[in-house]
Amino acid sequence: MFAKTSMKDAQRRMEVLIKRIAAAKYKYQLSGVTQQVSFTVSAGLAEFTRGDTLEELVKRADDALYQAKRRGKNRVVVKRKSFLARLA
Repeated sequence: MFAKTSMKDAQRRMEVLIKRIAAAKYKYQLSGVTQQVSFTVSAGLAEFTRGDTLEELVKRADDALYQAKRRGKNRVVVKRKSFLARLA
């Protein structure tokens, strides 16, 4: 959660975190052989807009997450409430 943070800053912070996670490697021994595991992250960020319900906010974040997953590994996608929806 990035309370009181602009979407641009939240996206940048998430991208830095994703890069750090992707760069991390976990090594372990299995039957005397060194194995290595790497990690990938997909993230969806949603902007809270005055008047949003919790369900609307979670739906936008969920949509953003699945869009990030479809675009490939180590991605963040931001979903904002549409301008037209804000007028309603």
